[in-house]
Amino acid sequence: VDVDGWYGDNTLPGVTFSTLAPARLIVPANSGPQPACVVACVRMNPGAAFVVQAAGNGAVPSDGVAAVALNVTVVSPAAAGALTVWASDSATGAPGSSSIEYSAAPVYTKLVVVPVTAGGRVSILNTVGSGATDVHLDVIGWYSSAYRADGSGFHRVDDVSLIDAAPNPRACSILQPDTELTKPVTDLAEVPAGVTAVVLNVTALNGASTDTLTVWAAGATRPTVPSMTYRAGQARTNTIIAPVSGDGRVGFWSTGQVGLAVTVIGYFTSASATETWAYTYDNDGIRSSKTSPDNLTTTYTWDKTNPVIPLLLTETTGLLTTRYVYGPGGVPVEQINPDGTVTYLHRDQLGSIRALTDATGALNGEKA
Repeated sequence: VDVDGWYGDNTLPGVTFSTLAPARLIVPANSGPQPACVVACVRMNPGAAFVVQAAGNGAVPSDGVAAVALNVTVVSPAAAGALTVWASDSATGAPGSSSIEYSAAPVYTKLVVVPVTAGGRVSILNTVGSGATDVHLDVIGWYSSAYRADGSGFHRVDDVSLIDAAPNPRACSILQPDTELTKPVTDLAEVPAGVTAVVLNVTALNGASTDTLTVWAAGATRPTVPSMTYRAGQARTNTIIAPVSGDGRVGFWSTGQVGLAVTVIGYFTSASATETWAYTYDNDGIRSSKTSPDNLTTTYTWDKTNPVIPLLLTETTGLLTTRYVYGPGGVPVEQINPDGTVTYLHRDQLGSIRALTDATGALNGEKA
């Protein structure tokens, strides 16, 4: 298991996500001239690597981009192998872990979220020992390097079924070839109205042939770029970030007959949207908990013996607890983080916290 990144509390201004109509950054050589082709359109031999300009292409802005979401598709590989996609301006220094591993199947697609360099580039490597293959890179969204009011923030949910295959995989929804199936995701209690996109785990089951599946905002023009591929008679799962229509629906379209099982694992809402939080207080009027719109609860414990004001001792969210240490007079001096690291709190002459440092003295943050 390789960790590629993490999502923080959506209440804190940070990076935001913007969905895009899929746009191809790399096309295979045998598809003819393509204006969207950013690098030489050639079949990738074992050990071959390319630099791809992501920022400024496919409706991705030319600056302010931290990462891009790509559908990486392997087409007609000569043998099994692996691709690595990473942030690099020179196609060198590839990490040891692969982004996508493929068999000698006709076609295979996987969602990859990858950081970009300061110049907005990523590199792709067909690792040594892999089979020669054509590769498609389709950008479906991007993450900003700073907060944007027109972007979207992520909310996780416990897996909730949108199209159910349990308990019998053959009882799943059967999607007929070239037929649209629409599903209202905001009918689920866990997904509020007004979401901009959903994160889905989509499993294609017992396909009649090797074909493709496209997921998009219902009612919009269906993209020509598929979201995933599947093989005849097999089960194949892919994570898909799909935009949602204004009335809360997503559409599914397959080029062949296939069974579908779909769960929602998260959603995006407008970063500037108004959210409702719930708070509880004890008999002394001191806050005891807060609950986010996606039902994440933080609880607080206090020391009420301080003669001036109550002192916050702990705040716990799930299994993660942050503890606070005070000096003489109830002055906060340390924050013990859930991972055991310590953040030291530095005040100005008026008592306001102005700087945060770690155990080495390195600056972790500043307060305005």
